[in-house]
Amino acid sequence: HLLAQGELRRVVEKFACPDPDFETLQVGLVAEFSACFGAVEIDNFARLCGDWNPQHVDDDYARRRRFRRRVAHGMLVASVISRAAGMHFPGKQSLVMQVEQITFHDPVMEDEELRCITTIAEVQRVFRVLILDVRLFGRYGKPKMTSRLKVQYRPRAEAPNSAVTVENVMQSDLSGHVALVTGASRGIGAA
Repeated sequence: HLLAQGELRRVVEKFACPDPDFETLQVGLVAEFSACFGAVEIDNFARLCGDWNPQHVDDDYARRRRFRRRVAHGMLVASVISRAAGMHFPGKQSLVMQVEQITFHDPVMEDEELRCITTIAEVQRVFRVLILDVRLFGRYGKPKMTSRLKVQYRPRAEAPNSAVTVENVMQSDLSGHVALVTGASRGIGAA
């Protein structure tokens, strides 16, 4: 449905934990994968986080309620964010720095087939940071969750002098950009 509308410029399929050169990552690049949270995942997540709400873990209770079946925990559903960054953009070089927003549009049911579309929305080359838009869709393209996150690309082991430093940043062309520096006790602020 989305592809037919021309919304997605490029789709990367079967993209499993790549090791890309940061310079090849660009705005508009898309990775798509499917997900499904069954009883095993829901029960394991309940054990992990301690959320035993019967809507998630009790079949009889869930059948008598509005959705008629078990609902996956919201944070379990949000775990697609980690998969998007760690297995797709930028893959094994990733470090999720910030989840700027998560919006749940509709509950995800047990065993519901989902499609996750991750798009590179912004590339901050100086700091090797990607801003990713993660969208999760259920049956008939119904939106389930949207999120925006900031991911740092951690380069492979490099010589110490090739790391991003204040000096490297100051030598970059930042004309037309505005920066606010806070925290004078260490790092950039101290410099």
